[in-house]
Amino acid sequence: MGENVVFISGNVSSECQLNLKTKNDSELNSINIRNVSGEFAEGFVISPIEQNYVVKVTCNNQSALRRLVNYPSELNKFELGNIK
Repeated sequence: MGENVVFISGNVSSECQLNLKTKNDSELNSINIRNVSGEFAEGFVISPIEQNYVVKVTCNNQSALRRLVNYPSELNKFELGNIK
C-alpha cells in the first residue's frame, strides 16, 4: 500500500506547533508535529485510505485551532487560513 502527502497551510502571528494525527491516535503517539510561524505550508505523509484526521495548532501553550478533516473528501479543510 502506498502513501500520500497532504499540505496544511495557514498563517499564524507567532511561533506555533502544528500537529496532524488520525482521529484514533493518542496525543502521545502523534509524530506529525511541525513548528510553524508566519505563513506556512507543511507536507505530511499519510495513508491513502479514507479516514478522519485531527489538525491542531497550539500557540503559547494554548489551543488556537482544532479541526476534524475527512480525507480525501474534505481536502480543502487542510487550508487553515489566518489563525489567531
